[in-house]
Amino acid sequence: MHKHTQCLMLLNKADLLPEALRRKWADYFDSKGVKFVFWSAFRCITRQRAEKTAAAQAAGFKVEREALSEDPRLQVLDEEGLLQARLRVGVKEWV
Repeated sequence: MHKHTQCLMLLNKADLLPEALRRKWADYFDSKGVKFVFWSAFRCITRQRAEKTAAAQAAGFKVEREALSEDPRLQVLDEEGLLQARLRVGVKEWV
């Protein structure tokens, strides 16, 4: 890679990892200076189904959501969150 190329490690299927394990990986990557995000295609699908969830809630069904971690490094991202993270860590383009 070119010396000016910036990398962002995308860790897929992160929704399958418990928060404690994501925290250990986050600590490790931070200690090595690696820019990373946790990604989940499943979260993308879930986000696309938000209207159906809202309809179910309106019909009186209880829909549980995963609580957000206090540590932003451990958040599992969907496609919109990935784009925001890319900008946050300074990756200007995808390769």
